Amino acid sequence: MLLSICIPTFNRCASLDKLLFDISNIDKELISKIQVCISNNFSDDSTEDVIESYKKKINIKAITQINNIGAYKNLLYVLNMADGIWSVAIGDDDCLGEEFNELIRLIDNANKNLVIINGTFEMHNQKKIFINFFGSGLLTKINIQKKLLTNGLYPFGYIGNYTFPSIYFKN
Repeated sequence: MLLSICIPTFNRCASLDKLLFDISNIDKELISKIQVCISNNFSDDSTEDVIESYKKKINIKAITQINNIGAYKNLLYVLNMADGIWSVAIGDDDCLGEEFNELIRLIDNANKNLVIINGTFEMHNQKKIFINFFGSGLLTKINIQKKLLTNGLYPFGYIGNYTFPSIYFKN
């Protein structure tokens, strides 16, 4: 699996339905390269029905929490569900445009040292990246993992603004 699209959700079945519709319309040659991971944070609406209705169109891995674990823990949970080489976290109320096809094509041809934040990135020596969000220049995989462990995901921008190799999120 190339890309896991990780969606934490809670009581937004209508928005989730629109997002899953967008995902189901990803270019045919790319749809087989993605997995959709959904962590339902104990919703009491029709979220389960919406997820079930897309399982024949999209490769979906879903779980319903046994109680509400909070938004941030739900985000971390869904990122840990990812089986893809790459992970992108998006909100259940986000939508995907045509540019998402380009993201999939980009990572399909990239090595595992690329991190995309806010859509801006630059490769250096195939092993380091530049992230202008930090204003600190070159960061290594170790620097990014350290920031993830100490500060969580928030320093990297809002949900939907980052694509990482999945291994960065495990545990």
